[in-house]
Amino acid sequence: KTGAPITVQVQGPSAAPRVSDSVSGRVITTGGHGVGNARVTMTDSNGNVRTAITGSFGNYRFDNVTVGGTYTMAVQAKRYTFTPQTVQVNDNTANLDFLAQPL
Repeated sequence: KTGAPITVQVQGPSAAPRVSDSVSGRVITTGGHGVGNARVTMTDSNGNVRTAITGSFGNYRFDNVTVGGTYTMAVQAKRYTFTPQTVQVNDNTANLDFLAQPL
């Protein structure tokens, strides 16, 4: 049979929602040097704490961080103090750096 063509909209599957990302950065001195063996903590809104130790160049990384969560990031190291940071994770978060202030 012949007839007028019709338009059909086809809906395919959407991308799976992201459930986890990463948070990373450096712990550095005012001169830009990395602070090794610093303890970086990530505390979620329920009080759960995760810990990472910086490498010799001051780098740290947290993987499998729940998307949409708010976290308080803090650093402890000998001879320095740091200002904590609060971050909302909606995507991979890089360059979340901490500047060391001498005691």
